[in-house]
Amino acid sequence: MEAKEGLISIINANLVLIDLTNDERSILIHLKKILVTNYSFENRLRVKGILAHAVVDSQVLDLKLGEKFIMFDNHIN
Repeated sequence: MEAKEGLISIINANLVLIDLTNDERSILIHLKKILVTNYSFENRLRVKGILAHAVVDSQVLDLKLGEKFIMFDNHIN
């Protein structure tokens, strides 16, 4: 849950950046929605992979930022 809150903080910090494209802003909002509504301790194994797929499918997220979401998803067990 701590890692989830960390990702939400990263999203919030990036959403205030002025130089984001509409696509970048949209994927960040989408990722935040996924984290808030789908990822809980109880269902973590059932939803594992959703974030990674969203990042890869978007193809607009900064590589270093995208890696954080993918690493979070990969470390769920």
